[in-house]
Amino acid sequence: MLIFGACTGNKALTQEDIQSGNYQEVFGMLDVSEIEQKPDKLPMYPNGNVGVVNDIQKNVQYPASAKEAGMEGNVLVSFIVTKSGKVKNVQIEKSVHAELDKAAIEVIEELKPFTPAIINGEKSEVKLKSLITFRLPSEMPGKSRQ
Repeated sequence: MLIFGACTGNKALTQEDIQSGNYQEVFGMLDVSEIEQKPDKLPMYPNGNVGVVNDIQKNVQYPASAKEAGMEGNVLVSFIVTKSGKVKNVQIEKSVHAELDKAAIEVIEELKPFTPAIINGEKSEVKLKSLITFRLPSEMPGKSRQ
């Protein structure tokens, strides 16, 4: 079982996509410590936080070798949402194991485009963070939690 997950396809957003796609601001994931001022409008993702979580859960791949080894843990990933809404500079902030870290990076890189943040009326880059939890069923022998 996986908690928090991503999606495929980085097509460019049109105004029609935004209006019909139920884009919502993403709350609770924004790291404002590395920008000079808080955005007037936070980045938006189709269906907001629920959309991000659903896309990650649907698309993250728990590596088979990590399952067999009983590896679990929380991977903290940071990334930039650009002025065009694309995800870039995906980095591991808190590592569990190289295999789980790689799976977390891949799923974030596959996220749909965001509507970018707005600061002083202009599109702006901002840094977001996601915690991706890898958990095996409790009956799995040899679980290794980190």
